Parts: sequence; C-alpha cells; structure tokens
Amino acid sequence: MLFIVLYILALTPVAGIQSWINNSSIALGMLENTPYLSDKLKELWFNSAG
Repeated sequence: MLFIVLYILALTPVAGIQSWINNSSIALGMLENTPYLSDKLKELWFNSAG
C-alpha cells in the first residue's frame, strides 16, 4: 500500500513532493528497485484511465 501511495505521489507534478522524493533515499530506492511493481502499477493506472 505504501508503494502505491509513493508511486502516485511521484507522478504528481508538484515541486515540493518531487523534492521530497528526490531527497529521500528510501523513497527513491523503493521506486527505482521495484521495476515489476512499477510496471504493473503503471499498466493499471493508464489502462483504467483510458
């Protein structure tokens, strides 16, 4: 659940949120080192939106 919230925040074009994620080694690690989850979430996000 935390990964999903973090991923959605990473997609948000708000400078403060982007800065927080870029300055957090834990957040960056979660987003960059989980390619399978990132791809599945991206697929679900764009398929349900379109």
